[in-house]
Parts: sequence; structure tokens; C-alpha cells
Amino acid sequence: MATAKAGNVSMSAAHISALTMISDMQALAKKSGDKRLASSLKWIPKKLGLNPLISICKKGRAPTYRTNRDMRMACRDVERGVSESVLMIASHTALSALSSPARATDFVVTCRPMLEHTMVRDRHAAVLVAGGYFRILAATERPVWEPFKRAFPSNFAHSTWPARAAYPFLEVPARQWAASCGAAEEVATVGLVERITRADTLGDVCEGLRRWAVTEGLKGRVSREAARAAVQEYEGLSSRSLKHQLMRELAGVRKLILQGESDERASWLASVVPLGAHVASLAAARDAETGELLEGQQLIVAANSVLMLAALKEVHFPSQATYSAIAAQINHCGEGQEGLSSAWRSTFDAVCEGVRELLELEEGDEVVRVRLAEVLGGWRMPQLLLQMWELQGDDAECVELLKTLLRAMVSGDPKARIDEIRYRDQRNKQHFDRLDTAVVAKWSAHDGSLPGTDDVEALMMMGEDTRTCMAVHPSNANTQKGMLGYLLQGNTRLLVAGAVRGEDGRARFTARAVARLLLRRDNGETVLFVDRSYFEGERDEEAEAELRAQAQALAEAVGVRLYRAQNTLPPPEALAALDPPKEGGMYPYPAVELVEMGGASPYVWRDGRYDIGLATRGGGLATTLGGSAVVVSVLFGGWSDCLATYAE
Repeated sequence: MATAKAGNVSMSAAHISALTMISDMQALAKKSGDKRLASSLKWIPKKLGLNPLISICKKGRAPTYRTNRDMRMACRDVERGVSESVLMIASHTALSALSSPARATDFVVTCRPMLEHTMVRDRHAAVLVAGGYFRILAATERPVWEPFKRAFPSNFAHSTWPARAAYPFLEVPARQWAASCGAAEEVATVGLVERITRADTLGDVCEGLRRWAVTEGLKGRVSREAARAAVQEYEGLSSRSLKHQLMRELAGVRKLILQGESDERASWLASVVPLGAHVASLAAARDAETGELLEGQQLIVAANSVLMLAALKEVHFPSQATYSAIAAQINHCGEGQEGLSSAWRSTFDAVCEGVRELLELEEGDEVVRVRLAEVLGGWRMPQLLLQMWELQGDDAECVELLKTLLRAMVSGDPKARIDEIRYRDQRNKQHFDRLDTAVVAKWSAHDGSLPGTDDVEALMMMGEDTRTCMAVHPSNANTQKGMLGYLLQGNTRLLVAGAVRGEDGRARFTARAVARLLLRRDNGETVLFVDRSYFEGERDEEAEAELRAQAQALAEAVGVRLYRAQNTLPPPEALAALDPPKEGGMYPYPAVELVEMGGASPYVWRDGRYDIGLATRGGGLATTLGGSAVVVSVLFGGWSDCLATYAE
């Protein structure tokens, strides 16, 4: 496959018009005098990276791209920008007309943290649900945002954006729960998120609560039928993908905000009460001995128990009795205030029982409880493991591998059990046994001397931290299978940079690169291959330099040659250093194939420049060797690719 010349692919006229539309919507909001709406709208093109494209279009030119893939990715962001802008304006307009201008302003101010900080793939649903939540509030009800503003002054000691983004999705359901059961006091939602923010300064718990609340709020509210009906009304749009994306969001706005029938609103009010009950139980949770409100790690365990319980609910259980018990636990708090302060312990008990049955554990109940408490209090987002299980539920092999990993985590010695899988499982030994034994010994010594990490939680979080396709999200259901190889195979390490540390010592990283011990196919040499660097936001040259230094240090520490994936043609001396075999075989030019000879995971993620994709062991792809061996990377012309061949 030959690459397109630079600047050879232009953006479609429909998407250029859409870019102009995004800019015009922001300008009109500003011109109308609604500064808050305009201020919120500006974050949409900014966070999507659309402002440079808008500038090009204003000069009468069309943005151009090297490849069709690059152009499609840019168009996808344009479509998101149109959808988010329409959602914000439609919701603001509807709330102004159907509720009050003050409620519309409250909505805009509340949404700004989401637009500024939330992952792109989560923002559509968040804004959609926020519009619906504000619609069910009475026009005379006190503002949502004001209590939060008073509780979190500008000089608050920790970053507040995760709490700001989560707060409205917890506060509105909590109000509905309080109203449904005639609570004498309001739910202290602000106090809850403040205590969580102090306990978890990285903000992962608040972020997990926000995702959970948005998911629960969205369930059943936007049907495919409604989206299709809306599409039929707008046949004039020339871009099919733009039309589908835009109309899907407009259908949701109509259903959640514009219709507002009393029976539908009543139905949704009832559906958010269990969600509000859990929020109320966390806000009221107290220590059994001291009677004090939960703080610190104990509060994190309680909050993560709620998130794990919600994730367990979505996973298939072998026993209907256990499934029913967990569903009953989720609805338990909605019956009233009795036992509210101790409900979190019942939630934790239900999680323990559900995990025991799901994993078919033989360990005693106390062992499971102790280990789960450690995971719930120590991992940043432990619920991701079960959410990944849910995404892969139709793949029996994936589920079995996740079950193996989770069993190791709640065993008597989790580190030893996980290392046993990663380094001594027979399927992984199939690869290690083909590598240089001295190199493998250094690689698996665990003496703390090697750059990077093989910690399972760090590997699990790499997609979350750098916002890539390894994040656990429904849109990544296929690509996420590649995570299994990273988690379960010891030939993988993660190089990390740009650490942001919380007060409890936990850290997230703003840059990362995956390093793998592989075999050079032509001469059997053991080598280190390092994939491209990924960043939380824009490319960080300082962090990238640190990752490159770590890669070099890792190669030197274990005594192997280093190969890097890169996007630019290296100088002639670097090409010569590849020492490729003579031309022949499947490639019409010199090429070096780096191979993984086996592994516990049936899936291998190959991060090629043009055809990033998932390979299946023995899947019959042109670059798969058959059996359990897979070519992880093909190096030629200074590029790395895995599924297709092309020439500079």
C-alpha cells in the first residue's frame, strides 16, 4: 500500500461547513451577551484541537492531510464538535424557555468543567444527561452550582475539577431520592465530594462516580428508534456520518429536554432514585466504632464498593440468586433513611459475595474480604477490571483470562500469583524460552533496577491516563482486547513520565510508551522494541525525551539492542544500523520483523502507523507466522507497521 503524499487529502466540504458552524455558534452566543454560554462553548473546539482548522478555513483554504486515515480522524473530531455545540445550545435554549433563564445559566456553569476536562469520548453523554437532569428540577428549586461554589473556594488545597465534573450527576439524583422518601434533611453531596477530594487528590474516585452516574442517567433514555426517526427529518445534510452523529444527539435532546411529558419525567425521576440512594448512603456513611463520617482510605473503599457493585450488576452471574441479591442491594437504600449510615458495609459485603461466586473462589471469606479491601482502597479505579469483563463478555477466552487475573489479585499473595502468570505460565514461557536466558534473568529479576514498571495496575491505567484506545470504554471494546497481552505477559513493561502524585503516594502519568522483549525473526536475536510515545494532551517534548532515555537505559540494563517505532525517516546511518536481511520474501525491500513467539493472551496489539490493529495468534494474517507466533512490528524505511506494507 503506497502512502499518499503530504497534503494530498483534503477535508470534505461538509466538514469545512461544520467547522464554520462551530465558530459561528460561539460567536453568536458571545454577540447575544451570554458570556457564560460563550465561555463554555469555546472549550469545545479548543479541547478537540479544531481551532487551527477553523483558522485555515477562515482564510479560504481547506485543511489537508497526509492520509485518508488522518483526515477521517479530524472529521470525527469536527462531528463531535458540532454535536457538543448543538447539545449545549439546545439545552440552554430549552431550559430558558421551559424552566427559567437562571436554570439555563446554572446548567451552563455546571457543564463547563466537563467540557474543559472530561475525556472527549465521555463528553457527549455527560452533557446530554446534564441537560435532562436540569430539566427535571423545578424552576423554583435552588441552584445546583451555588452550594459547590461555597464549599470549594478558589484557594482549595487540591485540584477540584474531578469533583466539579462529578458533583451535578450526584447532587440531582440525591435530591430526587430525598424527595421520594420525605427525608428531613438534604443529602450532603457537597460535603461528600469534598471529603473524597481530600482523600483522593488525584481525583480518580470522583471521576469513577461521574462515569457511573452518567451511565445510569443515560440508560434507556436515547433509543436507536428515536435516532433513526430524527435522521429521516434531516435528509438535506450531505455527509452521512455527520448527519448520523448530529441527529443522534438531537434525538437525545428532544427526548430528554424538549418533550418533557409528565409520565416520561415521572419515569425518569423514579429511575434515578436508586442512584441518589447510593449517593446519600456514601454522604451519610460512618465508622462503626467512632460514629464519625468516613474519611481517607475508608471513604475510598466505601465509594469504590459502590462502583464495583454497579459493575458486578452488569456482569453475568452463574447464580441468579446472587445476581438478584446484588440488584436488591442497589435498590435497598431507596426505601428510606433507615440504616443509611451503615449501608456502605452492606454494599461491601455484597461485593465480596459477588466476587467470590463470579471467580468460583475456594479461599475463605475473610481472605477475600481483606484482599478486596486492599484493592478497593489501593487501586485508582478497581471497577475497570469488571467493566472490561462486561465489554468482553461474549468472548469466552477473554473472560477466562480476566478471571485468572482477578483470582490472582484476591489470593493470599497477589504479587506472587500475578508474577507466576506473567513470567512462568507455559504459554508465556513459549516466548521466553526462545530468548537469551541471561537477558530474561535480568528482565524478570524484580530488584527495582530496571526503568519502567510491570505493575498490573499501571498497565491497566495506561489508556485512562493518556486517553488512548486502551482505555476501558464501550467504543474501545475491540482494541481493548490488546490490553490482555500487556496485563498477562511478562515480556511487556511500561515506560512512564510526567508523574502527577497524590498525597497518598499514588500517581498517574502524562506520558507512556510500551516496551517489549521480542525476537528478531531473521537471526534469532533478542531485542527490545519500544512503541510510540502517547501523551495525556499535546506532545510533550520533555516527557518524550525522558521516555527515550528510559528506553535506552532499559536496553543497556538487560544487554540488548534497542528498536524504536518512529514517524519520521531516520538518517542513513540509522537505517544501516537496522542491519536488515537482503530483499526478498513478502517484502520488496529490506525489512526487519520483530516477533512474539507465544503468550497467554490470544490477542496481540500492534501499533503500526497506518494500520494500527489487533492480531490473533494463528489468525492467518499475512504477517502472522502461524501457530502462536505473531509479528509485533515490521521495521523498514524508518517506519513501524504491522498489517500492511508500504514504501516511502
